[in-house]
Amino acid sequence: MRVFQSRTFIAACLLALLAAGSSFTAVSATDKAATKPAVAPATGSACIIEQTPCSQYATVTPLDLVRSPGDYLEKPVRFEAEFSTFTMLGLDYSRAKRDSRDYYGLTVRRPDVKHHVIPLPELKLFAKRKENEDKDPWLELERGDQILVYGKVFATALREPWMDIQRIDVLKKAPLTGRSKRKADAKKLEE
Repeated sequence: MRVFQSRTFIAACLLALLAAGSSFTAVSATDKAATKPAVAPATGSACIIEQTPCSQYATVTPLDLVRSPGDYLEKPVRFEAEFSTFTMLGLDYSRAKRDSRDYYGLTVRRPDVKHHVIPLPELKLFAKRKENEDKDPWLELERGDQILVYGKVFATALREPWMDIQRIDVLKKAPLTGRSKRKADAKKLEE
């Protein structure tokens, strides 16, 4: 009887933590070493983003940003990740001041989970919309694309990193399957 009561108590505590917006990640030391990105520096001295050379962007992992977002507040960072999806998560949140009419929300895949595709919603990523959406490079991203993200963490609301994306380099396109293949075929027919 005591075991059932203690399990119920633990489950209730976990639910309360999740409802309060807490995020936690359990990663062992070997997993931590395995998730370090293999990011090559941007090529050439011509790589400058908003008057900051690409070489001055600190290389981190998405999980590093989630573990200690305050360490990266207002600092230029870059990380390698797998694009997951576009999302409304975090947009129109009053403390973040990112309006869904002006920004896209993006998520990346959790790098510590290999057997399933699970996004990392604790890392809020925002990309500024272009005036002409036909020429917007963010919209060319497909699920599974390997990307290199450059940006700055502008807030740590809810103890999570909220990051403005300044640049995304696609390192490797994902193989076209399903809907993305049909979309590419339809685009070829239009041309």
